[in-house]
Amino acid sequence: MITQSEVSQLREFHAQHFPQQRVPSLTGWVEQFPANPQTESGHSPEESAGLGYYSDGTRRTLTDEQIKMFRHSEIQRLLNERSTIKEKEERQKRRIDREQTSPGALDRKKHQHNDDPGPNVVDTLLYDDVEDSLETPKALEATRRTFLWPQLRDS
Repeated sequence: MITQSEVSQLREFHAQHFPQQRVPSLTGWVEQFPANPQTESGHSPEESAGLGYYSDGTRRTLTDEQIKMFRHSEIQRLLNERSTIKEKEERQKRRIDREQTSPGALDRKKHQHNDDPGPNVVDTLLYDDVEDSLETPKALEATRRTFLWPQLRDS
C-alpha cells in the first residue's frame, strides 16, 4: 500500500513531468497508516506482505500452500531415489545369482574372441546354396535336418 508521503511525491513528480495533464486522484490507494508504521513486533507492514512472522521473529517468505508443495515434491524426490537404489540392488542381485548358477560363464566370455562363434551356438541358419567352409561335409550331413511334407490324399 502507498503511504501519504508517497502520494505527495507522486503528485509532485506528475506535476513536474506532465504539466499539461491533470493530476489523477490517488486517494483510493492511500492506506490509513501513520508516516512510519511499525507493528508490535517492530516490522513494517510493507515487509510482511501479509505472511506474518515466525515465533522467533523471522519473517515468513512462503505461504502454507507453497510449503506443502515443496514438502510434497521433496518426499516424491526421496521416494524416487529410494526406488532407483532398490532397482539397482535387485539388478545387481539378479546378476550375481545368474553368475553363481552358471559358474565359469565369465571365464568363457573372457577367453572367447570376437570372431570365434564359441561352443554354444544354437539354431544357426543354414542355407542350401552356401557351403560352410568351416564344417566338413560329413558334419553337415549329421547336423542337417530334413523337413517332412504332409501327405495329402487324392479324393
